[in-house]
Parts: sequence; structure tokens; C-alpha cells
Amino acid sequence: MKNKLKIYTDGACSTELRLGGWAVVYKFENEDVFYETGHATKTTNNQMELYAFYKALKFIYNSVSDCEIEIYSDSAYVVNAVKLGWLKKWSKNG
Repeated sequence: MKNKLKIYTDGACSTELRLGGWAVVYKFENEDVFYETGHATKTTNNQMELYAFYKALKFIYNSVSDCEIEIYSDSAYVVNAVKLGWLKKWSKNG
């Protein structure tokens, strides 16, 4: 039976100060929750949202095998990057 992993990502930024933060919460079925957080200066809200999503993908790539994964984001920018294929286009364009 495959283990299930739910991942929640979020990012935020103060528009006036350009101070931002990001977080990723990982929840394996029947296991404890763990998380990663960070911050940046001279950033934007979209950068923080994308960075949290990037950290989640990096974790999946480096640490997860044979697992059913669900990723949640409240960012239309992140969701559209996946659903509308923007990530592939961005990668192709460098």
C-alpha cells in the first residue's frame, strides 16, 4: 500500500518593505507533521509563493518514492503555473 503525502505551501511578502517569507508543511499519512520555513529580502509575494512550491518539489525529488502526493497552494500564480503549463514554458525559455 502506498503511503500518502499531503503538502501545503504558502508565501507572503510586505509590499512596502519587500520582506517575505515562505513555508511548506509535509504530512505523511499516520505520521507526524514536519515543515520548512524561510525568509528573503527584496522579494515579491509571487517569488515567495513559487519558492515554497519549489522547496516542496525539491523535497519530493530528493526524498520521496512510491508515494501518492497531493500539493495544496492558495496562490493562483502557482496553481496556474502547473495547470496551464507555465512551468514547462519557463523551463524551456531558461
